[in-house]
Formats: sequence, structure tokens, C-alpha cells
Amino acid sequence: MAKLTVVKVEKAIKDSGAVIETIAERCSASREAVFHFIEARPRLKQALAQEDERMTDVSEKMLIEAIEKGDSWAVKFRLTTKGKKRGYGSKSESEEAVRPSSLEEIERVCREYGLPIPGAAKSGSGT
Repeated sequence: MAKLTVVKVEKAIKDSGAVIETIAERCSASREAVFHFIEARPRLKQALAQEDERMTDVSEKMLIEAIEKGDSWAVKFRLTTKGKKRGYGSKSESEEAVRPSSLEEIERVCREYGLPIPGAAKSGSGT
């Protein structure tokens, strides 16, 4: 196993996609050794974070290209994430937002809107 140095690891981080396994292969070292080496050095942690941000930028660029080509999966993904504030989102998230948390909450909402309470015995005409 090769000796790890800050310069060597820093070079290996560049264009690695922030994938520790890739960095380790470039350094001829184990994944665990590289991980601990990076974690112990703020300069390398920062370099890894910057590489990760670069990959996010690349991904966003590719997503925009897919949207501009009219790929429906990309349009849907963008709308259900960035478009939430405009009312786009998954159905389950919309339902989750209005789902009552307890039976008491259901009864309170029913009373507030003059609706029958589910499961409540009907009063009135006894036979």
C-alpha cells in the first residue's frame, strides 16, 4: 500500500466525483485509509466537499439539458422538487399535509365544518 500524502490525495480528489473508492484506487490505498486520512485534514475535507459540489453542478446542468430536450422524467423531477412552491409535488405529500394526526383531530374538523363524525352513533328516531 502506498504512503498517503496531502498532495497525492488532493490530486486524486480532482474529478473523482467525490467517490472515496475512486480516490483510494488512484492512491493505491484502501478506502478506509483514504477516508480517515481525509477526515483528519480540513484542507482535504474542503477539497472533497468542493468536488461534491462540482458534481452537483454537473448533475444540474445535465438535468437542465434533459428538460430542454423535453424528457418528461426530467420535467417531472424538476417540478416535484423545485416546483413545490408553485403547487407541484407528489400526491402523497399533498395528502400528508392534510392528514389528521388523531381521532380527536378528525372529530374537531368534522364539528368545525358541520360534518357527521365517522363511527358516531346516530341520535334521534328510536324504534
